Amino acid sequence: MIVYKHEYYERNKEAIKNKVKKYYMSHREQRAKSDREYRLRNIEIIRERQRLYNIKNKEKVKLRLHNYHVKHRDKLLHDMRIRGKIWYDNLWNIVFRHYSKGVPHCACCGEMDREFLQMDHMTKDRYGHNQSMISHKLYKWIIDNNFPSGFQVLCANCNFGKKMNNGTCPHKTIINAILFPNISK
Repeated sequence: MIVYKHEYYERNKEAIKNKVKKYYMSHREQRAKSDREYRLRNIEIIRERQRLYNIKNKEKVKLRLHNYHVKHRDKLLHDMRIRGKIWYDNLWNIVFRHYSKGVPHCACCGEMDREFLQMDHMTKDRYGHNQSMISHKLYKWIIDNNFPSGFQVLCANCNFGKKMNNGTCPHKTIINAILFPNISK
């Protein structure tokens, strides 16, 4: 009987393949729906099965992942850059909106262009964090430490001017000279 089935399949191979393909195509949405429902009902079983498979076939899985990363490197890097940019923008918005009390702007001159805005330490004390922290690490540190006082938003000009003018922005020096001309430094 097994020989008969094999011979029948060999003689009608193309017709059987076409029939299966036609059935699959006509019931594709129904199969996809039932597959989704099965996965939702049995998510824990499927995860455990996958975990056990990954443990048993560690080298095979590692090779498959490596091949996938090699084949799709450009797309993966592009997606990582986009996710990183979204993550960074989110950190930036949280920190700068907090210290600007709304719309991010320079506390000295009112500059609102994002490319110019920077975080400024209002005092020389670095508040316990590393002085060489790059921006996203500083923003993360600020959020993790519940927005400590001692920071303000300044534009690059005011921040640099404050650094070069012993802690006072040149805008403030000019404004004070105009408002209080009789008071010497």
